[in-house]
Amino acid sequence: MTVWSLPGGAVLERSRHEGYAAVAALARCAASEGFGAQIPAFTEAQPYYPATLHLMALVAQATTYPRCVPI
Repeated sequence: MTVWSLPGGAVLERSRHEGYAAVAALARCAASEGFGAQIPAFTEAQPYYPATLHLMALVAQATTYPRCVPI
């Protein structure tokens, strides 16, 4: 997840949690014609919300986007 400044659009901060990266990777793959997604491995060392997003991204990948298998 990225936080921007509204006037000017400067990046203020980026999250290091894998859950946000998993959602972004799945979205990139789903929007493309490619095979495989750079979904990071799940780790329990992230807060509840990004961890839940991560698990939901993995469920969505397995049930809806099988071509977006994590690589």
